[in-house]
Amino acid sequence: GTTLPDGLAPAARCLTLLSLAGAIDSEAASANTPEAVRRLGARVMRLVAAAAAGVTPSAEPLHGVLARGWRVEDRKSADLIRAALVLAADHELNVSAFTVRCIASAGSSLYGTVIGGIAALQGSRHGGALARAEALLAELTATDDLRGAIGLRLQRETAARWRAAAAQGDGGPRALLGEQLPGFGHRLYRDGDPRATWLLDRMAARGGAAADLALAVADQVSDMAGQKPNLDFALAALARAIRLPTGASLALFTVGCSAGWIGHALEQYEAGGLIRPRARYLGAAPVTIAP
Repeated sequence: GTTLPDGLAPAARCLTLLSLAGAIDSEAASANTPEAVRRLGARVMRLVAAAAAGVTPSAEPLHGVLARGWRVEDRKSADLIRAALVLAADHELNVSAFTVRCIASAGSSLYGTVIGGIAALQGSRHGGALARAEALLAELTATDDLRGAIGLRLQRETAARWRAAAAQGDGGPRALLGEQLPGFGHRLYRDGDPRATWLLDRMAARGGAAADLALAVADQVSDMAGQKPNLDFALAALARAIRLPTGASLALFTVGCSAGWIGHALEQYEAGGLIRPRARYLGAAPVTIAP
């Protein structure tokens, strides 16, 4: 019965509703058996999906909840949403997954662990890359010279990286490493992100102007910069191809990740023990003053 302010971003809705639900869910604190925790996990995932799409929680499949909230009516588009959720579910110990495992190791409930995962995901160096990929596609949609526009964007990105490196007293080839355009390149995949490849292939089979543009952008960036699309780009392209609202790619990623986060939390609960890394001081050595 809680009414949230209008215009909240999906992540803000998720964080707000999870906090409220965790406070009033009388079963959360007593969920101390694997079966009870799994049931709680299902409730949390349904709440995340409903909050991301701005609809009432239900027992329907998560991709159906999102499709309903985003008014996606054709089955093929809904199936692509489902595929995107599966692809986003888990990616080893990225920042958000490791955060979740640390919180779970402290004995927090699933509400707390997923809240922590979402908070980590909102960072500009993690889920924030999806918004940049969406903006890039929107920018390139408006151009009549795709190759020229990509070339100019690459020049701007390279110049910005050199300026940032110079401001930090650095320079040379390291200034050019990493992401050159939003949604391209990945430190784990030298031959391209297989998740992006799978999703873009399915979009190509579906067809449509937005999908064609995304594939053309991927080809041009690969040719000009030697970088292939990652999942951020593929999710942004999917959101544009099936006409989802701005920010939907991050919402998709959040809902998909929630399944993986809950899986990590369940494993951590069973493993037991508090995650406690050690720190090693790397600063200047203390000055020794002779007596």
